[in-house]
Amino acid sequence: MSQGLPNFRALFELWRRVTLRHWRGDFAATLLLLSLLSVGVGTYLSIRIANRAAVESFATFNASLQEPSDWILRSPAGRLPTQHLKAIRDAFGPAPVSLFPVLETSAVLYDEASAAALNKAAQAQPIGRGALRLLGLDFTAFAGQATEGLTDLFTPDEDETPSVQNGTILFDLWISPNIARSQEIETDDTVKLLLNDVARPFRIAGILPERTPQGETPPNLILIDIADLQTASGLETWIDRVEVVLPKTTLWQSAIDEGLATLSEDARLLLIQPTKENAQGEEMTAAFRLNLSILALIALLVAIYLIAQALDAVVVRRRQETAIMRSLGVTPAMLKLFWIGEFVLLGFVGGVGGLLVGWGLAQFTAGAVADTVNALYFATSGGTGVSLVPSDLVLALLLGTGGSLLAGYLPLREITTTPPAQVLAQGNVNRSQGFLQHPWLGCVLVALGGALCFAPPLSLEGGARFPLAGFLAAFVWLVGGTLLTSSSFTAIAKLLRPFEASSAIVRLARAHLAHASSRHRLAAAGLFVAISMAAAMSILVGSFAKTMEDWIEVRFQADLYISSAAAGGAGDEFLIGAETLAAIRALPEVAQADPFRLHEMTFEGTQTFIGASRHDILGVEQSVLWITPPLDRIPEGTTQAYVNEAFALRFDRDIGDRLELPTPVGMKPVTIAGLFADYGNERGMIWIDWPNQADWFLDGDATTLSLFLKEGADPLLVAEAIKATHPSLLSRDNASLRTLVRKIFRQTFAVTEALEIIGILIALGGLALALGNLQRESKRELGTLRSLGMRRSEIARITAWESVGISLVGTLGGIIASIGLGALLVFVINKQSFGWTLQWSLPWPEIGLLGVIAISLAAIVGYAVGWRYATLKK
Repeated sequence: MSQGLPNFRALFELWRRVTLRHWRGDFAATLLLLSLLSVGVGTYLSIRIANRAAVESFATFNASLQEPSDWILRSPAGRLPTQHLKAIRDAFGPAPVSLFPVLETSAVLYDEASAAALNKAAQAQPIGRGALRLLGLDFTAFAGQATEGLTDLFTPDEDETPSVQNGTILFDLWISPNIARSQEIETDDTVKLLLNDVARPFRIAGILPERTPQGETPPNLILIDIADLQTASGLETWIDRVEVVLPKTTLWQSAIDEGLATLSEDARLLLIQPTKENAQGEEMTAAFRLNLSILALIALLVAIYLIAQALDAVVVRRRQETAIMRSLGVTPAMLKLFWIGEFVLLGFVGGVGGLLVGWGLAQFTAGAVADTVNALYFATSGGTGVSLVPSDLVLALLLGTGGSLLAGYLPLREITTTPPAQVLAQGNVNRSQGFLQHPWLGCVLVALGGALCFAPPLSLEGGARFPLAGFLAAFVWLVGGTLLTSSSFTAIAKLLRPFEASSAIVRLARAHLAHASSRHRLAAAGLFVAISMAAAMSILVGSFAKTMEDWIEVRFQADLYISSAAAGGAGDEFLIGAETLAAIRALPEVAQADPFRLHEMTFEGTQTFIGASRHDILGVEQSVLWITPPLDRIPEGTTQAYVNEAFALRFDRDIGDRLELPTPVGMKPVTIAGLFADYGNERGMIWIDWPNQADWFLDGDATTLSLFLKEGADPLLVAEAIKATHPSLLSRDNASLRTLVRKIFRQTFAVTEALEIIGILIALGGLALALGNLQRESKRELGTLRSLGMRRSEIARITAWESVGISLVGTLGGIIASIGLGALLVFVINKQSFGWTLQWSLPWPEIGLLGVIAISLAAIVGYAVGWRYATLKK
């Protein structure tokens, strides 16, 4: 081999004889170290996988059924009137452009026998992924564009007469294989579907294939002829979009370009490229998913701290062995490669384990993420099909090996720069890493984090905002806090001084803490990060809970709230028809009825909402939590509208500003007359008066209906009367709806609470590893204690006290740091991500309980480790 090149054969022999021998000799500690790395990597991967599963199902439902379209035409707000189809066709002139109108809505399987069960399920499970998606297509046009295997399925049979049941025509449905299997439905069966507030029968005309050349059939997909769906849903004059397929030839290019230009200038139409349409799910949830990913990385950060102390212990225990190898002629470069190889091997195994852990955790986190996406963004079947892709393996290996190399950098640098003679003279000295003993650097990082709090957020695609500087502030505060915390062992040792007079056990434990090693400091750092983030999240949740309670008290004043029993997440559309609204308003017990309708809208290229309800009862029957009270007067020629705080921040608008709103009948000028608090979504909402919505959207249906009853009327009796005449509607009284809102709020924080628990468990595992390493390094001391007659239980108590001291450093430091981190989450990260102003709340009982649990568990872990290693041989 040429001079200067490493001898890889000798290197491999060193790994085989040295590294693997040590791994086998202390298999439990090696397994725990790999577990910490695997859980840290797996936690992040599980969130990544869950995010992907939730967003993937947002792609247009017919994407797997026909060749991709070139353009998509939508209304910028609400649905698209069918009367626009002629203008779209005329825009392209003689060019042979294919137009495919599509109507999409929601439905659930329903029958009178299961109505009570459906009602009960809606009360108990407010967020669900059980809604089916009905896709209405023009089968005559679609048959020529459908992918292989579907062309014959939808070819109309001219001789077939429609089926009729009890005087009602049974429209034909084609259902996904998943629906057929789960509901035990076969071809020619009759099923009842609840659309909006009406249940009607349908005939199953066929089962869709499992897969097409375009991809897997969505699990909750139902296909129906568009004319049939328009009739069944009462949307005879409406469609959702028009898929545009251009001819493959360039002969008509000028006519096509002219048509596209004409359509793009029409304020009643929105021209979108399919790639942009399919990316909307990622754009809408970008801030939410990035926030979750950052929180998951905290668990990996905790793991890296703890792996650092474990690798530091490994290096210290093998200092003499390394020095001997140096004396026998192993060069520093070869020694570096030897250790790097061991760290990479640990990281590789930990990364593979992290991939498996991530896939397992994703089975649970995907459901929670999908529930939140359903509640706040759009309908998704994410969580039902968790899968791994090659990039997950690559990322797992990069995180595993990168984390292991990062954790092993400092001990590796020390061992390769210390002369062998000095190492052999000192022995396995329990040294402390110098970088942990610079509290001044911790102060500098804390100050830097404070400055980052004032930086603006990044603007993401689709109008989302990401508080990058806020997360950087949290990171530097965590690193700075670990440096300050690691300097607190002397103070903790002094706290234990009053107890040492009566106990030799406490005296020995205090002596260990007073001369804390890098293992002590890194174990405390890991616990500090976990506790500070967990307590900070408790502050965020507590502040959100307090804000929500005040908002609920003001916002929900009605006696009854009516909706479809099938309504679930934000992407489901189940409406209450105008005739049903009129019938309920006519009930003698009803004093006032306030319908509410929500439309998606594209405003200035960004998705937001238009909401509509009655403004004339504000301040009388209905209350609002105003941030800026309404104006007394608005300019002539415009219409009054209110916006929520998220809209004002997202679009940089304020009270008194004039807006031009797109509607199906053209642009409508409005003036922002008031700013109100709202915590339903972070995309913002413009709130218009109910008569305006009826005129601008040509639609009298409502999403929900709030009823204010006359004095003396019993809400339960009124709810029963509504249920008797409209069994497909769900009535909630005031108390039930408040409970529902609180449940949705708690459900949206389910994933973050799980991440808190994982971080603390990783920290406690690292603490056990650190204590075990310290015990192995103290074999001589343990032998002396046994020679002096100290029992195994007493040695275990020494370790327990030492563990309590480490946990006190990490826990107390974490609780102190959590106040600053909590303020950062509440006033910076939350405000920049979601546009919500929250009230500050410190849930001291929860934080105190968290500290007590952490310290108690640390004592148990310390005692167990001490008991295990108390009999180590010299």
